[in-house]
Amino acid sequence: SGLCDPDPDLCGEGFIPVPSQGCVSLAPPGGCGEGTWGNIEELPGDSHVDPSYLGDDSDGTREKPYTNTTTAYTKTAAGGRMVLAAGDYDEGIKISKSVSIIGRCSSMVTISGVRNTQNGPVVLELMPGTQVDITVSDLRISGPGIGLLAYWGAQVALSRVVFDENEIIGLLVGKLDTSVTLTDSLIARTQPLPAGTWGVG
Repeated sequence: SGLCDPDPDLCGEGFIPVPSQGCVSLAPPGGCGEGTWGNIEELPGDSHVDPSYLGDDSDGTREKPYTNTTTAYTKTAAGGRMVLAAGDYDEGIKISKSVSIIGRCSSMVTISGVRNTQNGPVVLELMPGTQVDITVSDLRISGPGIGLLAYWGAQVALSRVVFDENEIIGLLVGKLDTSVTLTDSLIARTQPLPAGTWGVG
């Protein structure tokens, strides 16, 4: 074609081909780390989430994390972070305030549930309005619906996010002054509707 068309098959699982850089890892700097929270440095205001936590005394700390993202989002103040331990989070998420969602590693953290919206089923819906900043990093979005929907002025930064086997559309952005910055991320294997339509990155 005369264009630079990197071949994803040239890189192993967890890597993407980048012109002039070769195969770039989708893991955070320093790798996935050890322990429940890997290499994520704890910050004031963090709400920790671990679906494998068995206690009934969750308070969002590393020692007593919440077990679902719905509770964590409710408890996280604007400007705070939701920190996700390894696991499969079978719940769709709607974000309407300035927060960050950071996973331990995209190969270890998956958000797979969906929410029913006026746009159809959506895994991660970012609909905050203007002047709201949202950061999402180091996780996998994979569920039977649109992977991520950002609109109505959301200001979004995505880093090391894998959109894998979503349905209809991987990443959908629109309306007003919505802005999405996407770095070191992968959108792959988006599935079409039963009729064979859509299925686009």
